[in-house]
Amino acid sequence: MYYLKAYSAGSIIATSWRIYFREWRTIFLILILPMTAAHVLSFLIKHTGTLGTVVGSLATLFAQAFIIFPTVVAVSEVCLDIRPTVARSYRRAFARPGRLFGAYFLTVAIVFGGFILLLIPGILFSVWYMLVGPVVVLEALTVRATLKRSRELGRGYYWRNFGTLFGGSILVLIPTMLIAGIAGASIGYLTDAGPWRFGVAELVGNLMGLIAAPPLAIMPVLLYYDMRARKEGYAAAQLAEELRF
Repeated sequence: MYYLKAYSAGSIIATSWRIYFREWRTIFLILILPMTAAHVLSFLIKHTGTLGTVVGSLATLFAQAFIIFPTVVAVSEVCLDIRPTVARSYRRAFARPGRLFGAYFLTVAIVFGGFILLLIPGILFSVWYMLVGPVVVLEALTVRATLKRSRELGRGYYWRNFGTLFGGSILVLIPTMLIAGIAGASIGYLTDAGPWRFGVAELVGNLMGLIAAPPLAIMPVLLYYDMRARKEGYAAAQLAEELRF
């Protein structure tokens, strides 16, 4: 299947699941490794009050950076008919760590600030910068230029792209919550961990629920291909050149 093309909203969602099923081990490991660390840390400090909540949230935020960027590499290799690996995805993604983390945390700060000010600016900033992950990994741009490029690349399709990710998120959230609920309830019923019983059940349930989560990280990559195919005639030769770094 050729992936570097213009997509409909529905085909982006369907193709994200198709790519995940094709290379589920690699893509799932990219997600589960950092998220396990974040969930375990949150579990251990959740009873320490506000500080624990803040630290847990920051750990999750930091873990997401270790998911977004390697997923871009893994999906790009799939699109070039290369079998991705976890190690190579991380190595290629973080070849320029300063630029990646700079773009990621600046985007988070801008979007978070927009939601604090008013709901609408937060949504608008989210729409503008939803392509930052693929842009910063695949294009040799500065942090500021990365944000500008994401905004310009999505211009004219902002709300269509937002609707695609929103709809795709719902279709990921439903099985994620279902798996997490069943797994957590089963662990809670079958085990006896004393005062830790329900906490352990929640932790295991949350981790099991992540089985259905990877397509959510794949969708922005396909949206990026979609925008470049529509506006720039993006093709495999360009992607292969960009992956060489």
